[in-house]
Amino acid sequence: MVWICATYNTKGKKYCPTAKQIPENMLSNVCCELLEIPEFDAKIFEHQIEKILIPAPNELTFIFRDGREISAQWKDRSRSESWTKEMRIQAGLDTRRRKSCPKEP
Repeated sequence: MVWICATYNTKGKKYCPTAKQIPENMLSNVCCELLEIPEFDAKIFEHQIEKILIPAPNELTFIFRDGREISAQWKDRSRSESWTKEMRIQAGLDTRRRKSCPKEP
């Protein structure tokens, strides 16, 4: 699952040109670091965070309910990190099947 800017999702890139999809586990990790908790807890998050802004690619600004603002960075995963073992096996099978099928004229 991924998260994306609500403005981007409803109004388009013209209104939020810096938005990009953020893997949910990446966002959870950033939240945990910022909130200093060992694992993501929706209740703690909702109690402390009012909203998250995306001022630049790979940058998040957390707006706390008490008025504080803290910026954080997140890294894109490389393609190799995002594939599971099962996905790699399936991709290999798909490639072999495509190579073994005769091309239509």
